[in-house]
Amino acid sequence: MTIIIIFCDLLGLSFILEHLLIRPKINFKSRQYFGLIIHSCSMLVIFGILLMVFQRAWFCVLLSLGIQAILLIINQAKYQALQEPMVFSDLVMFAQAFKFPRLYFPFIQKSILIAAPILICGLFYLGISLETPININSWQLILSLIPVLLLLYIISKQQKLTLQPQQDLQAYGLLASLIIGTIQAQQTKHKQNFQQHLDTAPFAISVHKTTDKLSDVIVIQSESFFDVRRLYPDVNSEIFQNYDAITKTSLLTGQLNVPAWGANTMRSEFAFLTAMDEANMGLYRYYPYHYISQKTASIARYYQQLGYKTICIHPHPAGFFERSRVFPLLGFDEFIELKDFDPNDTFGTYISDKAVADKIIQLQNAQAEPLFIFAITMENHGPLHLESISSSEKNLLYQQLPEFNEHDLSVYLRHLKNSDKMLDNLATHLQNQAKDSYLCFYGDHVPSIPAAYKALKFNKSQTDYFIWHNNLPAKTKNSHNLHISQLGLHLKSITTP
Repeated sequence: MTIIIIFCDLLGLSFILEHLLIRPKINFKSRQYFGLIIHSCSMLVIFGILLMVFQRAWFCVLLSLGIQAILLIINQAKYQALQEPMVFSDLVMFAQAFKFPRLYFPFIQKSILIAAPILICGLFYLGISLETPININSWQLILSLIPVLLLLYIISKQQKLTLQPQQDLQAYGLLASLIIGTIQAQQTKHKQNFQQHLDTAPFAISVHKTTDKLSDVIVIQSESFFDVRRLYPDVNSEIFQNYDAITKTSLLTGQLNVPAWGANTMRSEFAFLTAMDEANMGLYRYYPYHYISQKTASIARYYQQLGYKTICIHPHPAGFFERSRVFPLLGFDEFIELKDFDPNDTFGTYISDKAVADKIIQLQNAQAEPLFIFAITMENHGPLHLESISSSEKNLLYQQLPEFNEHDLSVYLRHLKNSDKMLDNLATHLQNQAKDSYLCFYGDHVPSIPAAYKALKFNKSQTDYFIWHNNLPAKTKNSHNLHISQLGLHLKSITTP
């Protein structure tokens, strides 16, 4: 009976903790009834497992709340940076935070990162030393938890997620929405539905090697690129001088609707490569690569079947987002990753856009066979707030310096200048060679610059793109706004002989 009372206290405290730390705020009255049950069952399972290990009830209450607090703090940091609450696939990617800490931990407040290990160590010391252990029959506890786990599973798999993270958070709360997504993602019916859509996606067509003369096709997925003048018009126009010149003679250009904001590159990347929209991805829209286990149709495989050598260039470890495993399944013959670059070719923290352009030029000069190159840049990847920038540099970036905290925006603009120089280098190279080449350039998502967005009340997620040919300049600007899942199909249509 004492354990039951203690758990009831834990449950009440868990709802209070969620109310204090949850972002965005949720109305308890709007919670689904089944969401409350799933939350309660989840806390009971966590508490029960910890109780078996430590045999101290109140200590396990604190540990259970600590686990919940960690999830809530991660959710809060993600929402502040990306305008999206935590989703179940973030649990799958949790290990990446420790492999690539710079991409994750800087978004959590330093005070929390410093205080958390100290509090955890202190909690363990006090809990173990001050609370007298109680005699718990582990087998009885396991048998007691089995019906709870069964109830948790049955209810979770029957819920209907909207797959709009903020709406699901409002309906179920954080812990319950994570549990529901995790359980449903393992269900055979959802996996089969996803695979069926992959098998019938637009690039899932039979293509035979052609004897026609083939042009090289170069695609650059530019990290966080978008025309920032839509956010702040007083940006120095020289930052976009080469981009503007190319778009004026592009075969197709416009804004691009993408399924990501501030991060989650692989969502836009997968949509481009497979021409699948979010509706057809279902639960797997958040981290589709994790659920690819067999050869899959993509634009890379399409060009491969035509007779192209297909190469991905990404100056980052190939294992990130499981690309080293998945990209061969998508039809890439070769993956050029971080270790294939000179470690001195950086600008800021990451390999520079110039180095990526140099690698593309090197490949083109060395290969006689037609090439499909998919380059994923890294230079402009955040966290932008970790970089410093001088006042003299800032003054060159604006026609008029913003009145809000523009540090992250300024750092972003400095990298955009280099993206623009990369375009100039590539365009000059392509125009000076006899080989016909297409260049497709697009941004994967807008950058994470929350201070600027908040000050300017900006909430648009569109990026920008163009498709350009080195020897066939368009006579008039052909502008169309697209969803990123359509961009690869347009590229295929334009480049197919």
